[in-house]
Amino acid sequence: MEIKITGIQAAGKRNFKTFSELRPTGVVRLIPEPDNEYDKYAVRVDYRDTQIGYLPAQKSGETGKYIGSDIQKHVVENNITTAMIKEYCYVDGDDFNNEHRGLLGSVTLSVDVEDMSSGGRAFGARHQRVTSFISYFDPYGGGDGLINWAFDNGNTFEEYKEALNKTAEDGAAMHDAIESCLKGEVYDKDLMPKGWDAFVKKYEPDLCYAEQRFFDNTLMVTGQPDFVGYINGELAVVDWKSSKKPSIKHALQVSIYAKNAQWNGEEPSAAYVVAFGAENKQGFSVTRIDKEKIESNYIGMRLLRQCMDACGVWISKYWEGE
Repeated sequence: MEIKITGIQAAGKRNFKTFSELRPTGVVRLIPEPDNEYDKYAVRVDYRDTQIGYLPAQKSGETGKYIGSDIQKHVVENNITTAMIKEYCYVDGDDFNNEHRGLLGSVTLSVDVEDMSSGGRAFGARHQRVTSFISYFDPYGGGDGLINWAFDNGNTFEEYKEALNKTAEDGAAMHDAIESCLKGEVYDKDLMPKGWDAFVKKYEPDLCYAEQRFFDNTLMVTGQPDFVGYINGELAVVDWKSSKKPSIKHALQVSIYAKNAQWNGEEPSAAYVVAFGAENKQGFSVTRIDKEKIESNYIGMRLLRQCMDACGVWISKYWEGE
């Protein structure tokens, strides 16, 4: 969750020289002050042994006394001692700027709110799509796979874009047809992948729900699983792909989906990536990710998010609703 700290300008006036040169990046320390004479819920924010402000507080409208904000209580109760700096700006008179003119005047932190989340969107938070987030991680160490695919699908950039758009459109149509089929609705059989009947016979999919949006307030991502239901009697999340075979990125994507899915209080015990572009007799290729691997993949993505936050990675686009 992103939080703007308070009291920073007052601290700057007390420590003018430091705040005219401070350009904070990386980690800050969160220090509870239960003996604070004004607010016993106060949580001080220190950067390199310099006090730069406090977490936002909350007052009672009736008594005017501090009663502790959700973020203050969360930090103290969960013993959270650090947070990441997301962004900052300077203030010169009434002018807030990014040119380091004047004093450090505003700092926004990224605070771990995993335990505050109940699957809904954290107030004021900005989320990326899962696929956009994973794009910051290249498990193959370079873009050779994408480059090769591009050259296979056109000699110019325009031809490549046309092939990419057609792939996306065909994939969306296939997803819609599969979802309608599983729901017992009318669907266009011509849009179904050739390996569908063989997949159904082997894995007996039983849909609970599909395309319900979640918000992960740890990774700050959002997504919609293609399928949450039972595969051969096992509660699982499935991602349908039109590619030739499942990739590492596909496995990471569906692992994040699985960590944010449940049915009647039960968490999925597996995740599947099903690629219907496979050039084999059955017409599909399957990767099953078990519970332990889901956890391992998620830990890796959590470390990626922490690394991005620590380095101040610029994120150009957030999910804005559909």
